[in-house]
Amino acid sequence: MEKIHMGASKRTPEKELVVKDERSTLKCALFELPITYREVAILYYYQELKIREMADILACTENTIKTRLPRARKMLQERLEKSEWEVLVDDNF
Repeated sequence: MEKIHMGASKRTPEKELVVKDERSTLKCALFELPITYREVAILYYYQELKIREMADILACTENTIKTRLPRARKMLQERLEKSEWEVLVDDNF
């Protein structure tokens, strides 16, 4: 059986510009969040920490993190919808 290789999508200047713009939009929306929600979003999505690690760093319970993370995600969605840009629809963490 022959494998079919679906090569990576080619990067074009236009695609690079769109990615850069989306990252900028996300970063702005992230920094608009209250600090308690911003820090969990950064630790989870950018630092890729586990819930337990985040709780240790922030000196709170895992349940607090599990509450803040979906709230942060919802706040980001609301801010990003204003710019007609949707992200973070996965509620599994």
